[in-house]
Amino acid sequence: MARSGDRTRRALLAALPLSVALLNAEDADGLLYDRVHRKLNNNLSLRIRDLKVTVVDAVVTIEGIVRSEKLKKRATKVASVKGVKNVVNKLRVGT
Repeated sequence: MARSGDRTRRALLAALPLSVALLNAEDADGLLYDRVHRKLNNNLSLRIRDLKVTVVDAVVTIEGIVRSEKLKKRATKVASVKGVKNVVNKLRVGT
């Protein structure tokens, strides 16, 4: 049985796309920034050092350092959340 908090969270997440459409572009970019930054930080396999995320008009730019080209490509997929028009991946491969 789902707890009340779980149902509330699911309802809020389900309403997010609608609420993003109703916000102005700056507010929507802020919400996208939060979602993308959180997803990239929470993906432990990526381990992006010096992560920097910027969002302008729903175009996300990610910068930082990853360990491999494979992880760089994966970061693009992780950052491609609903509402993002494009991801500009400026991650560098290094140690």
